[in-house]
Amino acid sequence: MVTPSHDDDSRGLPVASVALIAVDLDGTLLRSDETIDPRTIDAIAQVRRRGVHVVLATARPPRGIVPTLRRLELDTLQITHNGALIYDASGPRIFHHAPMNAALARNVVAVTRHVAPSVSVGVEVVDKLHMIGRGPVADAKTAGATPPDERRHQVLDQPITKVLMRGDTGLLGDVRLALKTGLPGRIDFGVSHLRLLQIVSHGASKADALVRVARHYHVARESVMAIGDAPNDLSMMKWAGLSVAGKNAWRDVRGAAQFVVPSNDDEGVAVAIERFAL
Repeated sequence: MVTPSHDDDSRGLPVASVALIAVDLDGTLLRSDETIDPRTIDAIAQVRRRGVHVVLATARPPRGIVPTLRRLELDTLQITHNGALIYDASGPRIFHHAPMNAALARNVVAVTRHVAPSVSVGVEVVDKLHMIGRGPVADAKTAGATPPDERRHQVLDQPITKVLMRGDTGLLGDVRLALKTGLPGRIDFGVSHLRLLQIVSHGASKADALVRVARHYHVARESVMAIGDAPNDLSMMKWAGLSVAGKNAWRDVRGAAQFVVPSNDDEGVAVAIERFAL
């Protein structure tokens, strides 16, 4: 079932046919067990046969989406690192990269280690995760990290795609406040999990990346559907002509979406595609 998120939603139904679908991965396309339900796989295959571009829009690095690309046979541009890197799956190659400069990345790490020394810190350089703080920041979605060692300073002498921090929610809140105060207007935050904070260069976002992808495919904003569940999806959902969230999405994300579909464990993405793109 598809329901408007607001009883008085003035935006109503999409005014143009959907030609591009940007879908978040964790909590949206993937079920809780990190599989994709057969109905969604079939719906994506159907829209692709109709010429609709399907793009993943995720906080994961390129290496973290390879199994999904293979499962869905996608060869389109893919939004990774919360929009800091657009990956061309047909190459594969980098289509667009918006890293923070080395000096800024060093400042981010220095502030973090001063405010919360126990927080685990890692940095992504394109598709490689380097550990530079305490404890593991990697998990199954970001695996492939190099361990902390004496080369950490060399890592921070180059542009950094994304800084990741994992730790207690309260400590991450302290870090975020310190960074917003100390580096105003220079970085942006991505939140998809309460115990994980991701930082990219100011201006890098899923929305900015989606604009670039839509322009590449010559698709008007009104013909873009964005589906997400977490705060880091809000920018692209607000930009897209049609925004959809699952019932499992964060409350503010459901409130921002034009339509709410069943959860990621109940074929929500399939419902959205069948309703608006097939």
